[in-house]
Amino acid sequence: MASPLPTTAPLALLAGLLISAAVGSAAIARETSPTSLSGSKAEAAVGAWLEANRDRPNAVRAFVQRLPKGADLHSHLSGAVYAEHYLQWAAADGYCVDPATPSLVAPSACGQDAKFFPAAALPEKVAIYDKLVNLWSTRNLSFAGRSGHDQFFEAFAGFDAISSSLARQDDMVAEVANRAASQHIHHLELMLTVKDSDVRKLGRSAGWNGDFSQTRQRLQALGLADLVAKGSQNIDTLNREVAATLGCGTPQPQPGCAVTVRFLQQTVRTTSPAEVFAQLLYAFELANANPSVVGLNLVAPEDHPVALRFHIRQAVELAGASRIGHGVAVLYEDAPFQLLEEMRRRGVLVEICLTSNEVILNVANDNHPFLDYKRSGVPMALASDDEGVSRIDLSNEFQLAAQRYKLGYRDLKTLARNSLEYSFLPGASLWQAPTYQAKHPSCAADNPAAQGLSAPCSAYLAGSERAQAQWKLEGNFASFEALPTFQHRGDGRTPPPPQPRPGA
Repeated sequence: MASPLPTTAPLALLAGLLISAAVGSAAIARETSPTSLSGSKAEAAVGAWLEANRDRPNAVRAFVQRLPKGADLHSHLSGAVYAEHYLQWAAADGYCVDPATPSLVAPSACGQDAKFFPAAALPEKVAIYDKLVNLWSTRNLSFAGRSGHDQFFEAFAGFDAISSSLARQDDMVAEVANRAASQHIHHLELMLTVKDSDVRKLGRSAGWNGDFSQTRQRLQALGLADLVAKGSQNIDTLNREVAATLGCGTPQPQPGCAVTVRFLQQTVRTTSPAEVFAQLLYAFELANANPSVVGLNLVAPEDHPVALRFHIRQAVELAGASRIGHGVAVLYEDAPFQLLEEMRRRGVLVEICLTSNEVILNVANDNHPFLDYKRSGVPMALASDDEGVSRIDLSNEFQLAAQRYKLGYRDLKTLARNSLEYSFLPGASLWQAPTYQAKHPSCAADNPAAQGLSAPCSAYLAGSERAQAQWKLEGNFASFEALPTFQHRGDGRTPPPPQPRPGA
């Protein structure tokens, strides 16, 4: 794994970073992409079960719910929380509701209108409760009277007062981590924004004259390092609070304790150049200062007048992005097939968000470039984008991919393995190459399904968080493939009958 980008990187890469979809603080160079997997009888049995049940959506949903998924690499924290949780916290924090809008009213303003009522009373006012859920998500989109694009981006304003509050960030992370654990995801890279208003204010004070170096010096003179230190402290505090909320290290930890969480600092692409440059520089410095921050991601609508076009090519070739978020418009780039080959050669992963692309862009099925990426050998991983706003989870995305594109079990395993291979976890890979044919020699003779490890493998895993996560995933695959349902030798469509207990 390459070392983190130097702090001077934004000075040379600003033009590219402004339009990249996902740029990590650690670049990962890949020469090959996953293409095939070694087979086994257990793996073949699982694949046969999936093929036999492919035309049963509920069965496929149950399958992907239990399927080990590795990581979710593209998840906006504020959008990942379901509206119901925000309403629950609004009630607990003393908010009121304006029924005319409907919208939340800050606790300090609850007495300004006699029509306002406590958010705690929402369970008794089901019609207004439902309206708020609909406004804060794309649920019942066909009845919203607007495009999915507009409904999606306007949803965030409804719960912004809560999602932007530091007081609830630990609850937000804990809720998303618990949901991840329930889907057999064990690594999250969550996007959030730390010290955003302060950084943008600093950028306005520094101004922008087109000179990267001078602007960087002005930002540093105005107190960038102090903001980075405070942001790093915020992240450390958040980590401690999340652990406490989940009960990690106690006799009764919540499931989310088993999920590793890292953060990507968000940069809003649609503000002035002075503010965007300050945010970019701050994000790189924050990633260098705090190991829990592993990269940055540019956010806000890509069709905004300020957002630049041809963002995929510039992100890959100019900014040197490790991963691309969404990547829906790749075939509209200049020389798209040459770009796909370049992405394959460099090993640039695409974070595929099927539901988000369908809701916001109306791009789905064969209009989505999923199969173009697959045919070109470009590595992909499935991601949720905004689970709460979209009313989905990552299991839903695996189901969509399996059914829309006729993916087999080996394809799904590749997507899950990719999520860890191309994650920003530090350390070397478990695999000799991202074809997943052979493990590192230190662990080549070890079985992930076994209880113990050889001394060389134990030492190798101890030195790499990435390899540890990958070893865990392989063990989870072994457990999944050993489930009795898949070992049934009948027609493959139903689980085997219960077996009598010994001595019964």
